[in-house]
Amino acid sequence: MRRILGVVAVCAVGSSAFGQDVVPAYGGSTGGGGVIDSIVYDNSANTIGFLINGADTERGDGLVLDGTDREVTLLSVYIHSNGGDAIADIQARIYAGGDASGAEPCDLLWESDVLTQVTIFGGTTFYDFPVPNVVVPDEITWTLEMTNVTPVPGEVAGPRFIAPPVVGSSEDWVWTHDPRGAWIKNVYGVGAGNNSYGAYIEAVAGGTTSGCSSCAACACTYDPNGGTNCDIFDFLAFQNDFVNNAPCACEYDTTGGPNCDIFDFLAFQNDFVNGCP
Repeated sequence: MRRILGVVAVCAVGSSAFGQDVVPAYGGSTGGGGVIDSIVYDNSANTIGFLINGADTERGDGLVLDGTDREVTLLSVYIHSNGGDAIADIQARIYAGGDASGAEPCDLLWESDVLTQVTIFGGTTFYDFPVPNVVVPDEITWTLEMTNVTPVPGEVAGPRFIAPPVVGSSEDWVWTHDPRGAWIKNVYGVGAGNNSYGAYIEAVAGGTTSGCSSCAACACTYDPNGGTNCDIFDFLAFQNDFVNNAPCACEYDTTGGPNCDIFDFLAFQNDFVNGCP
């Protein structure tokens, strides 16, 4: 069974209405302007019988897309409830990086609305998130965050392990993005080569991007040790630059103006944790 979720927006958080229950043909959906979408990643065929508890956690999988179409129009995520129906608020995201290179995911490219009180059906279902032609690099990480989960007592709900992909590729690990902004690489005991969550992605031809930006390098200028990774945060140096409207510090101003007004701590923390590219 496949359930189409409501239309979502780029980097928007709010409620969203459900669409109708439909079963579209894979690879045959039509994007904007009548363009036929292509399958750039398909990990839906080889279910291996394991799932992970997704409650109150952002979990996801890094992958390498097939073909050359890179404007994503659909992300479909395989969610399993190990028992009866569960209820949860869910949100999907796409980040650059996080697979073949072994480096952590970096730039947030897109996030869905928070969809509230979604029924996670007993068994396994693909949940579709329409994506508004977001340009992505060859290597991306998708995530699913589930909150306010009310599963059947004694049961769990979350992403389902499926491997190997039949279109595209995925390395033998999955990711957890913890609330502090750190990325944790997980290898579970589900058998060699099976650490991949079920997902399906469609795209159309369009723009290109080289992947992770160099924004993290600016954060690393506030590491007194220098080098290619951020290890120690020199708060006084950053504070001085922020007060004096230094360009690097002002990259982390939420107002986006020429002066530093409001410090975007979460953005800085994410860049500092991910280090310099």
